[in-house]
Amino acid sequence: MTVAPAETPGPQSIGRSQYLFLLAQLLLEKMMKLGVYTAILHDRDLPEALDALVELG
Repeated sequence: MTVAPAETPGPQSIGRSQYLFLLAQLLLEKMMKLGVYTAILHDRDLPEALDALVELG
């Protein structure tokens, strides 16, 4: 019978609190981007807004 070696923690294994912190950062970034997109669409005509969004990437 062989026993699998214990996995050593690597750079991809992070703790729960660090994972939640990184997730919160990602969500905040996405929400801020959505706010910018909403502001652009609200303040301009559609063709103008689409051009501005293309420029933002």
